[in-house]
Amino acid sequence: MGRRGCGMPTTPATFRPHIVLVLGGAASGKSEFAERYAVSLGGSVCYVATAEPGDEEMRCRIERHKARRPPEWRTREVTRDLASHLTADSRSEIILVESLGMVLANHMAVVPQAGFGPLELRGILRTEIGALVGLSASWKAVLIVVSEEVGLSLVPLTPFARGFSEQLGWCNQHTAALADEVYLVVAGISIRLKPQ
Repeated sequence: MGRRGCGMPTTPATFRPHIVLVLGGAASGKSEFAERYAVSLGGSVCYVATAEPGDEEMRCRIERHKARRPPEWRTREVTRDLASHLTADSRSEIILVESLGMVLANHMAVVPQAGFGPLELRGILRTEIGALVGLSASWKAVLIVVSEEVGLSLVPLTPFARGFSEQLGWCNQHTAALADEVYLVVAGISIRLKPQ
Protein backbone atom coordinates (compact mmCIF):
# COMPACT_ATOMS: atom_id res chain seq x y z
CA MET A 1 0.00 0.00 0.00
CA GLY A 2 1.32 3.43 -0.88
CA ARG A 3 2.05 5.86 1.94
CA ARG A 4 3.16 9.44 2.22
CA GLY A 5 5.02 10.93 5.15
CA CYS A 6 6.96 8.52 7.34
CA GLY A 7 4.52 5.62 6.81
CA MET A 8 4.22 2.92 9.44
CA PRO A 9 5.85 3.44 12.84
CA THR A 10 8.79 1.45 14.08
CA THR A 11 8.16 -0.92 16.98
CA PRO A 12 8.65 1.02 20.22
CA ALA A 13 10.96 -0.33 22.92
CA THR A 14 8.24 0.34 25.48
CA PHE A 15 4.62 1.30 24.97
CA ARG A 16 3.32 4.69 26.07
CA PRO A 17 0.05 6.56 25.63
CA HIS A 18 -0.19 7.57 21.98
CA ILE A 19 -3.32 8.41 19.97
CA VAL A 20 -3.72 7.60 16.28
CA LEU A 21 -6.80 8.59 14.24
CA VAL A 22 -7.39 6.84 10.91
CA LEU A 23 -9.97 8.49 8.65
CA GLY A 24 -11.42 7.26 5.37
CA GLY A 25 -14.58 6.87 3.36
CA ALA A 26 -16.50 3.65 2.76
CA ALA A 27 -14.31 0.84 1.37
CA SER A 28 -11.27 3.16 1.41
CA GLY A 29 -8.94 0.68 3.13
CA LYS A 30 -8.96 2.55 6.44
CA SER A 31 -9.67 -0.55 8.54
CA GLU A 32 -6.93 -2.56 6.85
CA PHE A 33 -4.47 0.30 7.36
CA ALA A 34 -5.36 0.54 11.07
CA GLU A 35 -4.96 -3.22 11.48
CA ARG A 36 -1.56 -3.20 9.76
CA TYR A 37 -0.51 -0.28 11.92
CA ALA A 38 -1.42 -2.27 15.04
CA VAL A 39 0.47 -5.35 13.80
CA SER A 40 3.54 -3.24 13.02
CA LEU A 41 3.77 -2.15 16.67
CA GLY A 42 4.26 -5.73 17.80
CA GLY A 43 2.28 -5.57 21.05
CA SER A 44 -0.86 -7.19 22.42
CA VAL A 45 -4.07 -5.83 20.88
CA CYS A 46 -7.57 -5.28 22.24
CA TYR A 47 -9.91 -4.84 19.26
CA VAL A 48 -13.10 -2.96 20.11
CA ALA A 49 -15.83 -3.91 17.62
CA THR A 50 -18.77 -1.50 17.71
CA ALA A 51 -20.99 -2.65 14.82
CA GLU A 52 -24.32 -4.38 15.41
CA PRO A 53 -25.40 -7.09 12.93
CA GLY A 54 -28.70 -5.47 12.04
CA ASP A 55 -29.04 -7.14 8.63
CA GLU A 56 -27.41 -9.78 6.44
CA GLU A 57 -25.09 -7.33 4.69
CA MET A 58 -23.77 -6.04 8.03
CA ARG A 59 -23.36 -9.60 9.34
CA CYS A 60 -21.24 -10.43 6.28
CA ARG A 61 -19.19 -7.27 6.76
CA ILE A 62 -18.55 -8.15 10.41
CA GLU A 63 -17.49 -11.67 9.46
CA ARG A 64 -15.00 -10.28 6.91
CA HIS A 65 -13.49 -8.07 9.58
CA LYS A 66 -13.26 -11.01 11.99
CA ALA A 67 -11.53 -13.18 9.38
CA ARG A 68 -8.81 -10.55 8.90
CA ARG A 69 -7.92 -10.20 12.57
CA PRO A 70 -5.05 -12.23 14.05
CA PRO A 71 -6.40 -14.96 16.35
CA GLU A 72 -4.36 -13.74 19.32
CA TRP A 73 -6.10 -10.37 19.40
CA ARG A 74 -8.63 -9.87 22.20
CA THR A 75 -11.97 -8.79 20.72
CA ARG A 76 -14.56 -6.90 22.74
CA GLU A 77 -17.96 -6.29 21.13
CA VAL A 78 -19.28 -3.05 22.61
CA THR A 79 -21.75 -0.59 21.07
CA ARG A 80 -21.70 2.33 23.54
CA ASP A 81 -19.79 3.47 26.65
CA LEU A 82 -16.74 1.69 25.30
CA ALA A 83 -14.13 2.40 27.96
CA SER A 84 -16.38 1.27 30.82
CA HIS A 85 -16.63 -2.19 29.23
CA LEU A 86 -12.86 -2.63 28.84
CA THR A 87 -11.99 -4.25 32.15
CA ALA A 88 -8.64 -5.49 33.45
CA ASP A 89 -8.84 -8.74 31.46
CA SER A 90 -8.93 -6.65 28.26
CA ARG A 91 -5.74 -4.77 29.13
CA SER A 92 -3.42 -4.60 26.14
CA GLU A 93 -0.57 -2.53 24.75
CA ILE A 94 -2.71 -1.44 21.79
CA ILE A 95 -6.42 -0.53 21.73
CA LEU A 96 -8.00 -0.50 18.26
CA VAL A 97 -11.51 1.00 18.05
CA GLU A 98 -13.60 0.31 14.92
CA SER A 99 -15.29 2.82 14.53
CA LEU A 100 -16.40 6.26 15.75
CA GLY A 101 -19.10 6.39 13.10
CA MET A 102 -20.66 3.21 14.45
CA VAL A 103 -20.46 4.51 18.02
CA LEU A 104 -22.28 7.67 16.92
CA ALA A 105 -24.93 5.64 15.05
CA ASN A 106 -25.45 3.46 18.13
CA HIS A 107 -26.00 6.54 20.30
CA MET A 108 -28.28 8.18 17.73
CA ALA A 109 -30.42 5.04 17.70
CA VAL A 110 -31.42 5.74 21.32
CA VAL A 111 -31.55 9.55 21.05
CA PRO A 112 -35.34 9.80 20.41
CA GLN A 113 -36.18 7.64 23.43
CA ALA A 114 -33.70 9.45 25.67
CA GLY A 115 -34.73 12.91 24.49
CA PHE A 116 -31.18 14.03 23.71
CA GLY A 117 -30.60 17.07 21.53
CA PRO A 118 -27.50 17.80 19.41
CA LEU A 119 -25.61 19.44 22.29
CA GLU A 120 -26.30 16.54 24.65
CA LEU A 121 -25.20 14.07 21.98
CA ARG A 122 -21.99 16.02 21.45
CA GLY A 123 -21.36 15.87 25.19
CA ILE A 124 -21.84 12.10 25.12
CA LEU A 125 -19.34 11.77 22.27
CA ARG A 126 -16.84 13.98 24.10
CA THR A 127 -17.20 11.71 27.12
CA GLU A 128 -16.71 8.56 24.98
CA ILE A 129 -13.51 9.92 23.45
CA GLY A 130 -12.21 11.32 26.73
CA ALA A 131 -12.74 7.99 28.48
CA LEU A 132 -10.82 6.12 25.75
CA VAL A 133 -7.95 8.62 25.96
CA GLY A 134 -7.95 8.20 29.74
CA LEU A 135 -7.88 4.42 29.39
CA SER A 136 -4.95 4.69 26.98
CA ALA A 137 -3.07 6.74 29.57
CA SER A 138 -3.95 4.31 32.38
CA TRP A 139 -2.86 1.25 30.39
CA LYS A 140 0.12 3.07 28.81
CA ALA A 141 -1.36 1.88 25.53
CA VAL A 142 -1.42 3.07 21.95
CA LEU A 143 -5.02 4.01 21.03
CA ILE A 144 -5.88 3.59 17.34
CA VAL A 145 -9.28 4.99 16.39
CA VAL A 146 -10.90 4.36 13.00
CA SER A 147 -13.55 6.80 11.79
CA GLU A 148 -15.51 7.54 8.66
CA GLU A 149 -14.68 10.74 6.77
CA VAL A 150 -18.04 12.18 5.75
CA GLY A 151 -17.02 15.72 4.85
CA LEU A 152 -16.15 15.01 1.21
CA SER A 153 -19.63 13.94 0.13
CA LEU A 154 -22.74 15.89 -0.87
CA VAL A 155 -24.94 17.42 1.82
CA PRO A 156 -27.26 14.59 2.97
CA LEU A 157 -30.92 14.88 2.00
CA THR A 158 -32.60 13.90 5.29
CA PRO A 159 -32.44 15.64 8.68
CA PHE A 160 -31.21 12.45 10.36
CA ALA A 161 -28.40 11.98 7.84
CA ARG A 162 -27.42 15.66 8.09
CA GLY A 163 -27.34 15.36 11.87
CA PHE A 164 -25.15 12.26 11.63
CA SER A 165 -22.76 13.96 9.21
CA GLU A 166 -22.47 17.10 11.33
CA GLN A 167 -21.95 15.19 14.58
CA LEU A 168 -19.36 12.85 13.11
CA GLY A 169 -17.55 15.76 11.47
CA TRP A 170 -17.31 17.45 14.87
CA CYS A 171 -16.28 14.17 16.50
CA ASN A 172 -13.47 13.68 13.97
CA GLN A 173 -12.22 17.23 14.50
CA HIS A 174 -12.25 16.79 18.27
CA THR A 175 -10.40 13.47 18.08
CA ALA A 176 -7.88 14.82 15.56
CA ALA A 177 -7.05 17.68 17.92
CA LEU A 178 -6.22 15.15 20.65
CA ALA A 179 -4.36 12.73 18.38
CA ASP A 180 -0.60 12.45 18.01
CA GLU A 181 -1.01 11.10 14.48
CA VAL A 182 -3.82 11.44 11.93
CA TYR A 183 -4.03 9.51 8.66
CA LEU A 184 -6.46 9.81 5.75
CA VAL A 185 -6.87 6.68 3.63
CA VAL A 186 -8.17 7.04 0.06
CA ALA A 187 -8.32 4.14 -2.43
CA GLY A 188 -6.01 2.11 -0.21
CA ILE A 189 -3.37 4.86 -0.06
CA SER A 190 -2.60 6.46 3.30
CA ILE A 191 -1.73 10.13 3.66
CA ARG A 192 -0.38 11.37 6.97
CA LEU A 193 -2.08 14.61 8.00
CA LYS A 194 -0.57 14.98 11.47
CA PRO A 195 2.22 15.60 12.22
CA GLN A 196 3.08 17.15 8.88
